[in-house]
Amino acid sequence: MRSEKPVFILGVGAQKSGTSWFCQQLQKSPQIDMGAHKEYHVWDKVYAHELRLSERVEPKPDKETAHMALQRLMRTHEGTYEAYFKGLIRNQIICTGDITPIYATLNPSHFEEVQSKLTRAGFRVTVVFLMRDPAERLWSAMRMFLRKYGPIDGAKTQRELFSRFGDFMQETGNVARTRYDLTVTTLRRVFDEEDLFFGLYEEMFTDAFAGALSEFLGVSLPVWNADHLVDDHDALPLPDEQYCACRAQYQMVYDFCAEQFPATTLLWRRA
Repeated sequence: MRSEKPVFILGVGAQKSGTSWFCQQLQKSPQIDMGAHKEYHVWDKVYAHELRLSERVEPKPDKETAHMALQRLMRTHEGTYEAYFKGLIRNQIICTGDITPIYATLNPSHFEEVQSKLTRAGFRVTVVFLMRDPAERLWSAMRMFLRKYGPIDGAKTQRELFSRFGDFMQETGNVARTRYDLTVTTLRRVFDEEDLFFGLYEEMFTDAFAGALSEFLGVSLPVWNADHLVDDHDALPLPDEQYCACRAQYQMVYDFCAEQFPATTLLWRRA
């Protein structure tokens, strides 16, 4: 039987696995308010010194925005994070959350602390982890970085981009985001199975997925509007050579998911 407590969705990724579209669909429910933003980037910054991820540096803005000020307060003032989301629970709103894909790299002690804070604030804490074919996820991430920060290691042509993919998929931060096996194992160490929702990007745009999520959260969800997917921008396909190399690099992830989530053997591209 579901708890009568308000529900907090801790969305932990994976990056480039449809989390933006997913959040947009949640926001359409009259029972859900995710706040002013999708990603709050609180816990990855609080534990940054422990995560030691290799990140691409974003240029600093000239002045602090309202969102940045809220993030700073959440990171530095105890209880601000929980109080902000608790303040969104009102009238028919019984569900809120924070979907920040980099949270997939947190360790068990980090998750235990976050869970404890939110539980003390009166929430039923749930976790949603969406997974996408690792090679396709990395390829999408590489193209995103290219759009945001410009040429990756000087790559300007498609051929140069393909040649840089091997290095990109082995960067520390990208490896951490792609080790679904480690993330799933970590989450299962901390949270009860009934509070974990594992989904596949390749199945997400269906009414069946929406129905399963609605039952999991205990809230009503609108029919998924798959006609308005979040644009993956250029649809440049990853060549077979690079795909196979990436699959070999992350064979442990493919094997783990094949065992734990058998649908991946049919839904994910084959080498």
